[in-house]
This record gives sequence, structure tokens and C-alpha cells, in this order.
Amino acid sequence: MLRVGLVCDVEAFGSIAMSPPAAIFAAMDVVYTLDGRPFRVDDDRLWSRDGQYVGRVVDGMVFNINGTYLGEFRSGDRLGFKHSHAAKRKAPHSPRANRSGISRMDRLARIHPIGWEEFHG
Repeated sequence: MLRVGLVCDVEAFGSIAMSPPAAIFAAMDVVYTLDGRPFRVDDDRLWSRDGQYVGRVVDGMVFNINGTYLGEFRSGDRLGFKHSHAAKRKAPHSPRANRSGISRMDRLARIHPIGWEEFHG
């Protein structure tokens, strides 16, 4: 079995042509911050537990509506803020409508690696 990207099995999606970030986000429903807070991913958009729009996912990084870097995916389903990427920006975008919340419990926090802190979303 060939592994691509963070946790994406090529067999699960039937094609190597699909880029790893798109494959990962298509497969995910709920992700967690390094401290264990749940967020919902749908295509390339991210929502908080209570359904508030957080931002857009681009190449595994999350940017708010102003294009400011909020954090990125680490270890597959965890979101964190990497200090060396703090200056990254993308073009502003329109927010999506808020959605219904999710009833997932928090998960256990993980130790923050050097250069990382809790997700800023």
C-alpha cells in the first residue's frame, strides 16, 4: 500500500493523481487542535465546534477571511500554529455561512513540538 501525504492511502481514493491535501480533506470530517478542541473540515473550509466559520484550507494551512495564517495540519488530524509560518498570507476570501455545531468531546492534548503552539482559530 502506498502512503501519500499525512495519512492518505492512495488505494482509498483510487488514483495517485489526486493531490495529498485534497485527498486528506475529502476524507476528514472532524479534526482536533493540539490541545484537543474539535473543528469540522468540509472540502477546503474549516468551522469551529459551535458552527462558526473559521477559514479556508490551502495546502494544509488554514487562513482566515483576511488571508492571515491561523495554523496548519500536523500529524494528520491535529491543527497547530507553526511559528516559522506566522508571516504567511493568502488572498482574502468571502466567509461561508455558519453551520450547525458538532457534538464531539475534546480529545487529550498532545505535547506541543518545539516551534509550535495551539491553533489560533
